[in-house]
Amino acid sequence: MTKSVVDRSKHVMRRLIQRLLLTAFLVLQAGGIACAESYFVSPSGDDRGTGWNDDPWRTIQAAVNRLKPGDELNVRGGKYREHVDLGVSGTEAQPITIRSHPGEQATLDGGSFLARDCSYLRIEGFRVVGTRGNRAGIEVTGSGGFVEVVNNILYAPRGHSIVFLNRPRETVIDYNCYFTRSGETPGKNSIIADPLFEDVAKHNFRLLPGSPCIDAGVTLPGVARDFEGTELYSGGEENADSLPDIGAFEFVRATQETGVSRRLGE
Repeated sequence: MTKSVVDRSKHVMRRLIQRLLLTAFLVLQAGGIACAESYFVSPSGDDRGTGWNDDPWRTIQAAVNRLKPGDELNVRGGKYREHVDLGVSGTEAQPITIRSHPGEQATLDGGSFLARDCSYLRIEGFRVVGTRGNRAGIEVTGSGGFVEVVNNILYAPRGHSIVFLNRPRETVIDYNCYFTRSGETPGKNSIIADPLFEDVAKHNFRLLPGSPCIDAGVTLPGVARDFEGTELYSGGEENADSLPDIGAFEFVRATQETGVSRRLGE
């Protein structure tokens, strides 16, 4: 085979590969298919960063503004003093999840979440404490739908804890714990009661014996320990059917023999 024939064959192959790549790109664009990403926020982050695990953003709002369908936002443990206007929507095939990072507890201290006209959105695992003005801790409103508010703790908001207005479609309020004003109606599997934290004034949100949040949470895939590394299911009934607690810290009860707190595996 002569050199000219070889060169022509290589040229034809390159053109074929280019056309195949272009066709694949156009198909993805036409179908609205996007690559889902996992992003991170941390109190020590920077909103000018990339949002990756080793370069997190600083504020939840800046992160939310960048989310696309299918994305997951992991908010690392710590305090965030901001009102977050969510304003983003996923799709049925690619919902958006905004959550406390597994095993950690992100706290909106004086802040709140507003999901207006949002669809296919999940808000999970936050602690919302003392909202400003008359804001609800978490408000879902507008013409959207399919919003899930799951496994959150709402403590002493100025307004209501969780509000959904204008009948957003298929909104799920599930496994939340409220300590708030009277007259509220809990969602499915949710609790309106004093969660019996150890010392709220010092932001110590560990659970005391008898807390209604003990064994009242929901199992999350891949989450086996709390913020301090305590294995889940260690606080309530000692059986395989025990559920994790609502909140950042799994309740650890004392043993009958010694009165010393026990952690699973010790």
